[in-house]
Amino acid sequence: MKDQILKAFTMITVIAVLGLVTTVVSANGQSQSLLKADIPFAFTVGDKTLEPGEYTVESIFAGGQGLRIRSRVPNASMMRLTNSIETSKTPEYGKLVFRRYGEHYFLAEVWRPGDRLGLELVKSKRERAIERERGQLAQSTFERVELVELVAKLR
Repeated sequence: MKDQILKAFTMITVIAVLGLVTTVVSANGQSQSLLKADIPFAFTVGDKTLEPGEYTVESIFAGGQGLRIRSRVPNASMMRLTNSIETSKTPEYGKLVFRRYGEHYFLAEVWRPGDRLGLELVKSKRERAIERERGQLAQSTFERVELVELVAKLR
């Protein structure tokens, strides 16, 4: 009896793991390149600082609510959830928008070429801490830095 229960439990576990692997592979297969950019400065995404270099930014969910920022360098990638934002003027080129506080750059927005809907990243704990340190002036003292797609467009 114990052997039958153990076999049934093992079979259910194997099926669950296979289902999870299939879902992850399927989600990876749906990733869609948004753009490539050569970023000339170190920048922060979430709680990770990424070095200057060439990055690919791609959507990882069908609705575009998740981003993967990836470099050719091993361990230089991040995944983040985003919110949709809209602009009145359709951008001709894709672009990455950063908020700069002194020497600290934070990825804030991603815009696809020809799409009025952009993706906004939620502020990280580190960025919110810098804002708190700067007090009320933080909202007016950051600089908005836009990098137009510097490498060939991906569609």
